[in-house]
Amino acid sequence: MLAVLSIGGAYLLMRTGYAAMSTCITGYVVFLLAMGGEASTHTIADRVLLTLLGGALALATYALFPTWQTVRLPDRLAGYVEAGGRYAAAAIDAYADPSPHSRALLRGALLDYRSRRSELLTATEQAAGEPVRHLGLGTAQLADARAAMAALGRSTMLLEAHMPATGGAPVPGAEQFAQVLRDRTTQAARAIRADQPVDLGSLSPSYQQWALELPEEDPGSSADLLYRDVGLLVEALEGLDSALRG
Repeated sequence: MLAVLSIGGAYLLMRTGYAAMSTCITGYVVFLLAMGGEASTHTIADRVLLTLLGGALALATYALFPTWQTVRLPDRLAGYVEAGGRYAAAAIDAYADPSPHSRALLRGALLDYRSRRSELLTATEQAAGEPVRHLGLGTAQLADARAAMAALGRSTMLLEAHMPATGGAPVPGAEQFAQVLRDRTTQAARAIRADQPVDLGSLSPSYQQWALELPEEDPGSSADLLYRDVGLLVEALEGLDSALRG
């Protein structure tokens, strides 16, 4: 009965921490060995000693070969930014070429964006419990950057919702601006990985210049909706720029 209670406690306390789970497993082993005739006092001493020895070896290995998620956060954020830029650029490209091929590329970019977001979220949660802190990327910066990237995702979803039907007229200049967006976010990702200043402010002039090239359209047209949605996207990237500079 004590062995059953011990292993049940180990499963219940599995997510609360190593100490509680290890205590329950120790009791489980001791009670099992006691059922076979082993002396409890001798078993307890051996089990505690071996547990301490195993924990010391694990900590030594972790200190010599650390796998801290904290130090990986810049790379995870950079991948998220790069994937977000490709996703947004693919959505704009779909206005330049309203075809099944562009929609397929957009779908692939969306899946990659979600995957990178999940990787960053997992790394952030694990890093919160680590006893180290990254010297370049602060907790507040990371939170603001994630909020800005979430705004980029929402803006891109609007682009998808307003996307013209397959075979519709292409929007002038959309392909060129999509390439600019892709290039700027790729450069930003490199800067994040190298712990260098990020510059996404140049997107706004490119956006304004593109607006001058767009023909006069009726409100609600593809070009008009694209221009307004991309404006929100540019604002989100300016927020990312401010977060990483802060």
